[in-house]
Order: sequence, then C-alpha cells, then structure tokens
Amino acid sequence: MIFDKLSNLHLYSSISSKIPEVDIIIRDVIKGEIKEGKYYFGDDNFYMISLNKNHYYAEELWERHKKYIDIHILIRGSEQLYFSSEMVSTYVEYSNEKDISFHQVKTWNSIILDSDSFIIIFPHEYHQPSIIQDNYDYVQKIVFKINRNYFKEVNL
Repeated sequence: MIFDKLSNLHLYSSISSKIPEVDIIIRDVIKGEIKEGKYYFGDDNFYMISLNKNHYYAEELWERHKKYIDIHILIRGSEQLYFSSEMVSTYVEYSNEKDISFHQVKTWNSIILDSDSFIIIFPHEYHQPSIIQDNYDYVQKIVFKINRNYFKEVNL
C-alpha cells in the first residue's frame, strides 16, 4: 500500500508506466472535463468516477483483488479506508469476472482519504473503503483499476 499526498503522485511513475496517465486524468476530472462514468485507457485498464454513499463498518465487506491494483482518489468529501493483511475467513469466493472476493479479517488499521491524498492498494491487501468520516454521507470518488502487469515487480 502507498498512501501519500496527491501532489506527490508523479513521484511514483517509476513503479508503473500508467501513473503519468493517471495524473493527467485526475487533473482533467478535477477541472470538470470528465463526468461520472466508467472509462477505459490502455489495453486493460479503466477508472470509474462516481458519487458513493459512505457506510459504517461491515465485518464481511473486506475486498481483495488479484488482477488489478486500485488507486483511490476523492474528488469531494472525506472517508475512512480500513486495510489489513490478516484474513480470518472468506465470505464470498473470488470472481474472476469481477476481480473481487470478500473476507473477514483479524486486525486492521485505517487512514483518512480526502481530496488532497491518494492510496494505491496492491492485490495482497484487504481493504474496506467508503467508511463514514466527518459526517460525509456521500463522496465523489475516482477509482483506477490498473492491471498488475503495468507495475514493476514489487513482490505482489
């Protein structure tokens, strides 16, 4: 996992050739040039801009992906994002079509994600995004799904 200020995103271009593209797309989204929806860039990468309803903690909603690396960025609002590396049990088996499985975890930590920060989540990391923070019921968010093959080997 990488958590940093959005202004530092360009510093991570050495780990993925897609980071400069992500940086340009984010600037266009912030300027209002790209609206809500799902968009593809490159062969097998996409991003989704959406208005999300934040929720309270749910024991069985810990996501894990195998094919894609997530980059989460908030455009408006604030949310907590929980993360863990210790799975207790699988709640929903992995779907190759959706690249997701759901789990219960033993212990976790959290970060606060806002419009000045980003987080990169790797396939071995369990996470639960969109947790209510500071009474933000809704946030506008962009989530990039980048095929793990576009990242340099980081022992995923």
